[in-house]
Amino acid sequence: MRAIALSLCIAGMFSGCRSGSTKGVALEHSIEQLIPGDTVMLAGARVEAMLTTPLYKRLSSNVQLVPELDSFSKRTGLDPRKDLKEFVIASNGKDTIGIAQVQLESPEKLEALLEKEGLRRTAFGKYTLMAGDSSTVAFLGKTIAIAGPNEAVKRALSPPGDESRKNEVLKRVALLPAGKHFWVAAIGGSAPMPLPETGNLANLARVFQSMESVTLTLDLQDGASLAVAGECRKP
Repeated sequence: MRAIALSLCIAGMFSGCRSGSTKGVALEHSIEQLIPGDTVMLAGARVEAMLTTPLYKRLSSNVQLVPELDSFSKRTGLDPRKDLKEFVIASNGKDTIGIAQVQLESPEKLEALLEKEGLRRTAFGKYTLMAGDSSTVAFLGKTIAIAGPNEAVKRALSPPGDESRKNEVLKRVALLPAGKHFWVAAIGGSAPMPLPETGNLANLARVFQSMESVTLTLDLQDGASLAVAGECRKP
């Protein structure tokens, strides 16, 4: 297949597009095993590493942002600034779930708070689900949280079936430069980011749809460096 490299540098936001020489994004096993078998797009954020970047330090000095984070932490018992380590999004093109590596003192306290917000406590196999009308949250011990549409979360917590699509995406993930703060890998014509159906960016969406796979990485250590690459389908 021919490889097409797309480097997107947005003035005022991105300082440059550079590729790293070190390969190998590795997911925690506890996260990887929850990725549904029909996944065609994975996105990951190294939240703990992002908190050390100059960009975050500038944002954290925002006088409006800090009280909002403090209020969220007090209300939920979860402080994203110290309890959230890594976040992965998985999509099959229709449903999207989020899987987070966290550090919780008391999942039971969070479940009680969600129950007060109107979510229902239900049993699903060995798991306790906090379910609403259309979405579900579940805490797997003190280190993993998963959320998404009701049936999608249940599929993620069920015994695996055909995992061929998931494994194809994971192959692309494993080839990405390690150490990037944000990354995306997609197969089968899936775009690595939400794009409008009309306007100039719709043309970019059509380019992604014609590709066998697309990957994206974002590094925030020195400004913001974005790199996107795609692999064409066989003629």
